[in-house]
Amino acid sequence: MSTRFQKKICPFVQNPFSECYCVTMGSQDIEKAIYYCSKHFKMCEFYNAKSFGDVAFVV
Repeated sequence: MSTRFQKKICPFVQNPFSECYCVTMGSQDIEKAIYYCSKHFKMCEFYNAKSFGDVAFVV
């Protein structure tokens, strides 16, 4: 995977947590997976919880 592409997806996509949208991928999560697992991953509740120690994230 190129460096340019890696910067636009969540770093956890390669090794996701069980609650990540890209793992569940139910019909209700597909849109969220596309949105949060790509360039908007810094706004994802799971990314922020795992990256910053379960701190609440306010948009």
